[in-house]
Amino acid sequence: MLQVVIAPHIYPPSISKATSNYAGSGLFNRLSLSFGTLNKAGYCLADGTCHQFAVCIGETGTAFTNALDTPAMTDFASYLTNTGEWLRTVPLYLLMLIKAAMHYIGCIFSTLQ
Repeated sequence: MLQVVIAPHIYPPSISKATSNYAGSGLFNRLSLSFGTLNKAGYCLADGTCHQFAVCIGETGTAFTNALDTPAMTDFASYLTNTGEWLRTVPLYLLMLIKAAMHYIGCIFSTLQ
């Protein structure tokens, strides 16, 4: 389990067709419950043994064709950068992992060009 990375795909309403929990505290709660818990508290077995997983956003994006996409993506960015209402609940190492992954992805694209 030490080599598992959780890679959720996060999309705004124009793509996901979400009608609720796409921004603000609803988005925060949805992200925290879907993958944030695995990163912060971890997955725990009945014997009390827990393992925290690394998280790297697998896919995200929008063409901003729906007015709801702007608050959704703005709040998603706030969630990932530890700003906004959830500042104290997202572990710093999640942000550090995402930054490292983005740097790594940039390095791969640089070598492919």
